[in-house]
This record gives sequence, C-alpha cells and structure tokens, in this order.
Amino acid sequence: MRRPAWPAAFVVVLFLCACYTTHHYSELEEGLDAGSTTAFAASLQVVACDLAVHRAAPGRLYDLDLTYCRTHFAPRVIKAMEGSTAVLRIGLRRRERGEAAPAGDERNALDVGLAPDHPLDLSLDLGAGRHTADLGGLMLSRLALATGAGTARVAFDDPLAGDLAAFTVSGGPGRLTIARLGNASPATFALLAGDGDFEIDLRGAWHGEAGIQVSVSLGDVTLLVPRTLGVQMSVRDGGPAELVLPEFTRDEQGTYRSPSYPDARHHVAIEIGPGLGRVEARWVEET
Repeated sequence: MRRPAWPAAFVVVLFLCACYTTHHYSELEEGLDAGSTTAFAASLQVVACDLAVHRAAPGRLYDLDLTYCRTHFAPRVIKAMEGSTAVLRIGLRRRERGEAAPAGDERNALDVGLAPDHPLDLSLDLGAGRHTADLGGLMLSRLALATGAGTARVAFDDPLAGDLAAFTVSGGPGRLTIARLGNASPATFALLAGDGDFEIDLRGAWHGEAGIQVSVSLGDVTLLVPRTLGVQMSVRDGGPAELVLPEFTRDEQGTYRSPSYPDARHHVAIEIGPGLGRVEARWVEET
C-alpha cells in the first residue's frame, strides 16, 4: 500500500518554520547634562552587542544611542543620585522567554559617550559581541572590566585626565586587546583569567611606578614592551608553561629585567602567576 506524500511535505514545512527567526529592532537615544554633579559611577553590562565607549562632549554626563532587537533583548537604563555622585547603569539582556536566536544573528549596537571632566568609576561587563572602548581623556579613578566569548579592545589613545588607582580585568575565553596602557598609567593592574587570548600594550605616557599582576590558567598573554620602559618580571609558583622574554636578564633570585631597566625613567613590576599557557614579551617602538 502506497503511503500518502503529505506527511513528508508537512515535516518540511515545520522544519522551515522552526528555522526562521524574526527580528524587530528598536532605537533608544538619551543623554543628560552634567549639571552640578561632582562624581560619576557608570556600569555597562551587555551581551550579543557591538559596543563603542568614548568621551562625551564637554558638559555632558552621558549620551547613549542603542539599536536592539526587541524580539530577543530588553534594555535597561537606571539613573540615580547617591549623595553628590551620579550613578548610571546600562544593561542589555536576553528576554527570559524570548524566541531563541542563532548565535551571531543579532545586530544590537550601543554607542555610549561618558563625561570627560568628572571623576569616573567605570565597570564594563562585556559578553559575546565586538566591543571597542577608547577611554583616553576620561577622568577615570577606577576601572573594572569583565570579558566573555567576544572580542574586546580597550584603548587609551590619549592620557587620562585623572589618576587611575586600579584597573582590574576578569578575562573570558574570547580575545582582549589593551592598547597603550601607559596612557592610563594605573597604580595597579590585574589580569585574572582562565582561558582566552590577551594582548597588553605597555606603550604610553607612564607617569609613575606601576604594579601588574597576570594570572591566566590556560590562555596566552602577549606583552608589547617599548624599549624605553624599565620592566621587571617575577614568576610565582612555577609560572606559565612557556615564558618567552627575549633580551631580558635573570638574576640569582630569578627576577627578569629588561635591558633599559637601570636607566629607565619609569618602571613597571610584573608578577606572572602559574598557568598552562604562554607569556611572551615582544619589543615595539614607542610611537
């Protein structure tokens, strides 16, 4: 007995419907004048989003321009005052019961300008997506960065307007580039991560001594070192599986130093923790 053909066609129709994902996009634009605000704390938490962070115009506290898929995501913007400190929280999260979207299929984009002339405590929590933050010229006091499976580039193309006490990074399995860290000149910098690929560019206008801690369990770390910077490196608990330090000298205590260390104007002390990955220093010209 011959079976009817319609069940197969029916299955095909169902399959096509299940694979089709609809996106409906909305835009959100807003901003605020700085007014009498004396300090600023901002937190950005995004997933599946192309993020750009930069300086706002003078006199502005912040400006944001968000394009997002309202089918799968919900934005959140919270503004508050805590004493004389303005607090801003920006979030983009997946809807809990929203339709599942294929990875990489979203076109969410967030552009944020932050006040360049107010002390700023900044937290960036970056999930999947492509993220670019040019924080040069801001008056950063503290910076906390968490990365996920996406690609992120945090740059300091211009020196900061204030003194950055601490810069902490919690790295994820994606790729992170920190460009011209010397222009931020943090008193302390810490990179703590499991897996991932990390590039730390030590060029820039250092204006004090700095302590750097690097602890990456499985990932690889590349340090771009200008020849004019005095770098001292120590290894803790056996260090990484592979340590590549061309032209560095090692003393009896196991401390490595760059050739220019004795005569350098500025010095950076780096502590490398244990791991199964690779840590490599590469010489670059200061430009």
